[in-house]
Amino acid sequence: MASILVVDDQALVRNLFERVLKAEGHQVTLCENGQQGYDAAMQSSFDLIFTDHNMPFLGGIEMIEMLRSGEGPNRNTPMLMASSDATPERKQKAKDAGATGWITKPVPAEKILKLAEAVLPK
Repeated sequence: MASILVVDDQALVRNLFERVLKAEGHQVTLCENGQQGYDAAMQSSFDLIFTDHNMPFLGGIEMIEMLRSGEGPNRNTPMLMASSDATPERKQKAKDAGATGWITKPVPAEKILKLAEAVLPK
């Protein structure tokens, strides 16, 4: 199946994503802040990246901008932003940074799978 990076500073959210995605056979790498996520994404290739918006050390938007503008292995990887702050301005800022899509928290398990299936390469 797919190799998926999940970057979120809340352990509960990381655990939810991990449980749901692993149950479908995906390989999941977890990071608890944007800097760890960026470092992981510069070292390994992923099929999909889920990232939180607000995190310590490096926010999700900044992480996506750095990955999209760099020469790392995930420059063109689908990246989905997750946040409870789903204002149109925030969504546009994420899109401008290179986010493939937006997920509003709290995220139901079935929505995680539906979005992953929609953006994962076939």
